[in-house]
Parts: sequence; C-alpha cells; structure tokens
Amino acid sequence: MKITITVFFSFLALTSWSQINKIDSSDAVKQSFWNDNIAAIIHLDKEKIIEQTNFPLKGEWYQEFELWEASEAQLKAAYIDKIEKVFDELVIIGLKKLTWKNASFKLIDGEYGISVIYDRVELEDHNFIYFSYELVFKKINNHWMLTEINFIG
Repeated sequence: MKITITVFFSFLALTSWSQINKIDSSDAVKQSFWNDNIAAIIHLDKEKIIEQTNFPLKGEWYQEFELWEASEAQLKAAYIDKIEKVFDELVIIGLKKLTWKNASFKLIDGEYGISVIYDRVELEDHNFIYFSYELVFKKINNHWMLTEINFIG
C-alpha cells in the first residue's frame, strides 16, 4: 500500500511539473506576442516597452553606453532614459523586415521563452558592419516580458 501511494504521488508530481513547463507554441500565440510586444518596439511606444521589460535586463545592451560598472539601478535608469537609443532607427528597420513567423520558441534556463533575432547593418569608417541582435522574452506573471538583449556576431 505504501509503495502504491508513493508511486501515485510521484506520478502526480511529474504530471504537474510537465504541465508547468508546457507553453502554447501555436501560431496564434506568436501572432499575439508579435502584435503586442514587438509592435510596441516598432512603434517606439516607450511606456509599453518599459512596462514589458523585466529588470534587471540581461544581455550586452549596455555596452553601447559604456556602463560596464553600473549597478542594476543605474542600468535600469539608463535603459529608461536612453530607450530611443536602445531601440533606434536601425533596430526598428530590422524588426520591420520580420513577421511573427520569425519569433521562435526556445528553452531558456529551463523555461520556454520567445526569441526574435534581427540583423543590423552599420557604416563605420567606410565599411559596412553586419551583426545581429536577439531579443529574449519570457512569460512572467502571465505576460511576455523582455528579459535579455544579446549581440550575436
């Protein structure tokens, strides 16, 4: 009897755990995510962008502002103050070239999130520099929140 109860509760725990880690990865979810979260960035809706950002924001976004030694509070203040530079015209152009179909689900620190990778081209000393950025969103309190901005290449 004791073994049966142990097996039952183990099964119940595993079933509950698998339900917690499941995420609806349907096209409708990606479209809704895009229309809500990415559209805010494309339209530079500062209030919405800040509302959908989880602090401390991870990634290398602060390098452009040389905030190597900044505290979390200073980074948050800089992000809010410089939001038009974080999501400048080149970011918006890069995101406008994409659609919701470019959003991809991925496992991040054991949780599912959405990643959006866009390309950026800059002219520096008469040379074009090509690189990509990744915006990483996770569900926090049932809302998609920007948790990281990463440079790729």
